Amino acid sequence: MGGNWLANHFSDTRSRRTLADIEKEKFLIAGHVPFKRWMLIPACIVIQVCVGSFYAWSVYNGPIKEVMGADATEESISETFYVAVGCFGVASCLIGPVLERRGPFFVSVTGAVLFLIGQMLSALGCAVHQVWILYLGYGLFGGAGIGMAYITPVAVLQRWYPEKRGLASGIAVGAFGAGSVVASFTQAALLQSLGPMYCFIVLGITYFVIHLIASFVLRYPAPPSLITDADKPTGGVHSPTRPTPVAVAGLGSHRPSVTAVAPAARIKPTTKPAETDQAPGALGTTAPAAPELTLVQELRSPLYIMIYIVYFLSVIPGLVMVSRVADMVKSAFGKPTTTATWVVGVNGFFNVLGRLLFGGLSDKLGTFPLFLSSIVVTIISMVVLLFSFHGEMFIVYCISMWVLTTTYGAALGLVPGLITESFGPKHFGALYGVMITSWASGGVIGGVGFTAVIKAQRHKGVDKTHVYDICIYSMLPLAGLGVLLMFVLAKMRRRHKNGKAKNAVGIAPAPTAPAA
Repeated sequence: MGGNWLANHFSDTRSRRTLADIEKEKFLIAGHVPFKRWMLIPACIVIQVCVGSFYAWSVYNGPIKEVMGADATEESISETFYVAVGCFGVASCLIGPVLERRGPFFVSVTGAVLFLIGQMLSALGCAVHQVWILYLGYGLFGGAGIGMAYITPVAVLQRWYPEKRGLASGIAVGAFGAGSVVASFTQAALLQSLGPMYCFIVLGITYFVIHLIASFVLRYPAPPSLITDADKPTGGVHSPTRPTPVAVAGLGSHRPSVTAVAPAARIKPTTKPAETDQAPGALGTTAPAAPELTLVQELRSPLYIMIYIVYFLSVIPGLVMVSRVADMVKSAFGKPTTTATWVVGVNGFFNVLGRLLFGGLSDKLGTFPLFLSSIVVTIISMVVLLFSFHGEMFIVYCISMWVLTTTYGAALGLVPGLITESFGPKHFGALYGVMITSWASGGVIGGVGFTAVIKAQRHKGVDKTHVYDICIYSMLPLAGLGVLLMFVLAKMRRRHKNGKAKNAVGIAPAPTAPAA
């Protein structure tokens, strides 16, 4: 029965929007302020900064340990981050089809509510000195809310900016990384003045209010099959400024599932359910568009599976090391909390830089060479990181860590565009949601596993300069495998693209001979 529900859940991606809904969405404030697509950028950035604060969780570890005393260890408190990562992935996966059906506003607000609940439960956990409440609050509820909130701005900007998909994904995921820069300093200040419990309460309420207001801006473009010719395509208030490719008889497109989106038109309000976005054969095509894959077919395709595996291998080093920056600065190099906070803040800047820089460059240089180079540089930075521990070279550690974080951000900035390039934007929300489970799996398996290894090393009395050796030695071959699989992925992408091009030509089948 559960399997049937899951199959039905992922098979149904039909939008529930009505023509009346689309008419209302032409205005930010009903009848007064026309909606323009540039408004989405600040709204998406604000939402991502709020939920991206979870990247600065390592700042919480020490202060929460001081409050809980003997009831907890820093290692057990740090595992809250990995519980949140796991729930982040599961929520993103399951909410993807809901994002296609119910739209971005519903999913974003749901995420904001869950994130608020997570913060309030975390405050309760600090008050009663119970780590399991942290797991339940910030881990389960907070992680689920973050997952829902995170994929929504990425999906929205991918739909509205088809001419700059790489930059759009870079902005969306880059703002998420920026959350750690802001939060590392705000959390540190509030923790020092108010303590962990009130820090969760103040930030939880603040994030919720900001997130809720920004959610009212989010919406998808109007489906092209519902647009009339009343307005000419001049980059109007309710559409992307450039049309995306349309499959035309005899010509087709290398992304046949993508159709043009015209400016907002005069639509008579009604309660009739709207058709799905990017409807095939819209805008007066003279022949049927190339056959489209269903969401389930795309999820099962070898190309998608390979992207999933490579993504998993590419993010493990960054996920494991980024979440432990503050701990490493204090334990391996003996630096004070103020220095650790500063390093975490700068590290967040490089996280953002990697997402924005590589996402933007992918529009000109392509995703494959950038993705490949990011994994190669990840391997080099891990080797340098190892030497920095052994030689207790703090400056070298900072530089190599910041480079590693930049390449980690690069992978996150490149994957959304890679998915849209390969499968088009129609099912992007669901496809990207499932892809997040790859990132989450890397965080849970790598994070929890390596936390146990580090804890065991310390119990054995291993010198602080060699505590992280096993972790780094384990991640190097995984990243090396990612480099090899990138070449397999490149070949599969060429084959997939060629196959879609052939299907888009639309050659009519030969007529069958009449029966004798």
